[in-house]
Amino acid sequence: MSSDFISFNKNISAGEAINELRKLKPEQEELYTLLIVDDYNRLVATSTLRDLVIADPDVPLHHIMNMQLITVFDNDHVKSLAEIISKYNLLAIPVINDSSKIQGVVIIDDIVEDLVGNE
Repeated sequence: MSSDFISFNKNISAGEAINELRKLKPEQEELYTLLIVDDYNRLVATSTLRDLVIADPDVPLHHIMNMQLITVFDNDHVKSLAEIISKYNLLAIPVINDSSKIQGVVIIDDIVEDLVGNE
């Protein structure tokens, strides 16, 4: 799990999020899934970079976010993570705690490394 992730409040605009990304200059892996949080910093949705880029700059993120969350908990087994990522064709999956606060993100490359290393 990587603790390097970027999250945005659901009430900021697409343009504000893009400006923040320009400032942060994140690594490629941090852009697989954009994490959207509420005012209490709980994960409420995700968005793709594509959806962010094509949205009108004034549109709030809560209008373009995907609320069908696929997440895991930090104590889930690596094999179950691999099954989830494979089933839903994901490049990354958010890791949350019992309060829905983001603990990190598991990138598909990390899962492959763990599975190969354990064989």
